[in-house]
Amino acid sequence: MTEREIIYKTFPKLFNYPDDELIEWIRSGVLSNFLNLINMEDAKIQELNKWSKLNSKKELLEVLQVEYNHLFISSFPNIPAPLYKSFYEKGLLGCNPEQLIDTYIKYGFEDAILSSELPDNLSLQFEFVSLLIKNNVPLNEQQNFISEFIISWTKKLENKITKNARLEFYKKIILSTNNFLLDDLASDVKIN
Repeated sequence: MTEREIIYKTFPKLFNYPDDELIEWIRSGVLSNFLNLINMEDAKIQELNKWSKLNSKKELLEVLQVEYNHLFISSFPNIPAPLYKSFYEKGLLGCNPEQLIDTYIKYGFEDAILSSELPDNLSLQFEFVSLLIKNNVPLNEQQNFISEFIISWTKKLENKITKNARLEFYKKIILSTNNFLLDDLASDVKIN
């Protein structure tokens, strides 16, 4: 498995509902190593490490779950930062889900179609990119998907998270993710 495939397989974990595995990644240093891999500044990684050690594992999980719910699932009167492309473009499923589903089918990503999530969910999109990498789909096709279906709206997501987050965790994660995506799109050679 290449570094690039590992990166795209890891992104969904960061944008899914926090669970014990994520807390273990945070506490054991796996997340720090990943953030270093995507070139997050060392100072920001150290801040996250220091913050994560202020609470027990159970408390850290609860804090992240509350923040996740606040940002991405349920907040009155509106969800501050939905993890769906359609939210940022013409409302629900305004992103042409047929085109996205056709792309998934073309490359054999049936998991997205069978998922309980909408096809434009950020985690599903990252999983799809990791599948493209694993299947050695040409880099330009991978980058076209990233450009059209991911980076086209994640800057708006970053702005929403930055404005509404109560913790630094998701602010730092989305900023580093977007920076990596821009670098990846600028690259004409695969990262290891």
